[in-house]
Amino acid sequence: MRDVTALRIASWSRGTVVACEGGRWLGELRAAIAECGAPERSVRAEHLGTPDARVLPPSDVSEVDDAPYLSTVVVLPPLGGRGEQC
Repeated sequence: MRDVTALRIASWSRGTVVACEGGRWLGELRAAIAECGAPERSVRAEHLGTPDARVLPPSDVSEVDDAPYLSTVVVLPPLGGRGEQC
């Protein structure tokens, strides 16, 4: 899915968003996450299940092209909202 409309809708409606294979379009995801005011609620995971696994904010990639294709981006709902985080 290259269209980040679903991410915007889910983020504004206080849903949890999981974008699989998000490395290829991380630039668009980062823009949508910022637009929704959710940078502090988002994480990017790469190489999960391997010794090279990393989980970090999407903004921590210096160059968008450095994000692995199979990166997963998760945007959590805000605290106090539906699906409240503990």
